[in-house]
Amino acid sequence: MVLNASMEIYFLCLFSLLSKRRLVAYDFLRPRARWAVPVGRLLLRRVDRWLVVRSSDIGMLGSDFRVPADRCEFVPYPGTPAGGTTELGGYVYAAGIAHRDWPTLIAAARLCDVPFIISSDPQLTDVPANVDARPLVPPADGRRLAAGAQLVVVPLVDTSLPAGPTVVVDAQATGKAVIATDTGGARDYVDNGRTGWLVPPGDAPAMARVIGEVFDDEELLERVGRTAAAEMPSPRACLDIACEAAARDSSLLR
Repeated sequence: MVLNASMEIYFLCLFSLLSKRRLVAYDFLRPRARWAVPVGRLLLRRVDRWLVVRSSDIGMLGSDFRVPADRCEFVPYPGTPAGGTTELGGYVYAAGIAHRDWPTLIAAARLCDVPFIISSDPQLTDVPANVDARPLVPPADGRRLAAGAQLVVVPLVDTSLPAGPTVVVDAQATGKAVIATDTGGARDYVDNGRTGWLVPPGDAPAMARVIGEVFDDEELLERVGRTAAAEMPSPRACLDIACEAAARDSSLLR
């Protein structure tokens, strides 16, 4: 039985006490509630295998829930490319909800002489004149905005809570160059300088510097975007990897 990556995993672990079914957790989203950690240390022993889409989650599972690293395996998260044609549209695109570092991106935008479109929830206010702040758009519209951007920026807070990598991989699958914060939600998917660029957490000048260096270099942006798209595993390939990992035996299983 493969479990959903949410609080339902706790209830399914309780249910599994009445059965002998093997449990596999995929992309577990660490709960925010304080009580969830000590309770999870008891219930999550029922999970036989952990498939993570952020390799940093292996450390989180070990420190917070005492899950042995041998029970964990990284499985890449597939991107969904935008439909239609893509082009370099002369703006930076950023979007999302979970653990976005909007203050750093806005500070970087103030240092850049290029237009930005930012789609977020809640919608950003008090932004500089070069930022078009919009409410969060549906995923399909977001992919189209990303497809028309010069490049996509994913500013993330450095946290052990789940953040990314959906926007990163969707942009890459579309062939877009990505600048992302060097956190667990991005570093598995961005090879710095080759399939995108990573900047230190909270470093607005570094983010602005990279944006300024690459924004007008269309040949570089297209090459980096093509490389990222070519190396992006398909949803089917990711599913096959996950199924193989879920079926793999571990010496630590009961």
